[in-house]
Amino acid sequence: MNRLFLLIFLFMASGAAAQQVQLEISHAVAGQPMQLRAASYTNAAGDTFNITLFKYYLSNFSLIAADGRKIALDPAYFLVSEDSVASKKILLPQCPEGEYT
Repeated sequence: MNRLFLLIFLFMASGAAAQQVQLEISHAVAGQPMQLRAASYTNAAGDTFNITLFKYYLSNFSLIAADGRKIALDPAYFLVSEDSVASKKILLPQCPEGEYT
């Protein structure tokens, strides 16, 4: 009886096949890798600036299937920070298997 219950539970938990998608983020300024506190940059107006802090959130991901359908993923929020290598590698779990553009 316990084996039958376990098999039913595993079948229900597995549902549709899923895969993980990893995003690797890199930041660039004028085609060069961004450098915090170490480089000066010039904007379109000719003003010079440097970057001391660069953080933002990414959320509400969706994938576009090969047939054009938009697949919304479960809500997830990620803080990306230029000074944190780990924060620039985002793992999106439970993405439906398929081909995406």
